[in-house]
Amino acid sequence: MDRWPALFSERQPSAEFSRIVTKDLLESFLDGLDALVPSLLELYKAGVSSSRRLRLRGVLQCLQKEDTNQNRRTAALLGLPCYLSEDSTDIIRMCDAHGENLDVIMKGMQVGLLIGHEGTLQDAFPFGSLQCGCGSRGEDHPT
Repeated sequence: MDRWPALFSERQPSAEFSRIVTKDLLESFLDGLDALVPSLLELYKAGVSSSRRLRLRGVLQCLQKEDTNQNRRTAALLGLPCYLSEDSTDIIRMCDAHGENLDVIMKGMQVGLLIGHEGTLQDAFPFGSLQCGCGSRGEDHPT
């Protein structure tokens, strides 16, 4: 972070992407993600129904509570490390968008997805879903 501070703000990488590719980075990412979400969710459902990827059940159950486009995108991203049998703790992390120090949260991450939440929005996909299930913190996440 000390070496390239501009990379940790949304504006600089987005401006550079737009300059090189002449497209909006966020719009391009979301368009690509939206195209893949239905296929990824079907893949996750097939993995759960065949009992090969039972850890994905929690991510899919979160969609039953509130099936919105935002939650479908989140489920597709959160389920990917689970489907690939990877440890998601080094790839995806959650933090309070206003309260936590980014240096502490990002420690040990080379590349990953940082999900910021405000207040009760964190409950849409509980913290345990980052460990591939929607259980409580006590069950799925060491305190």
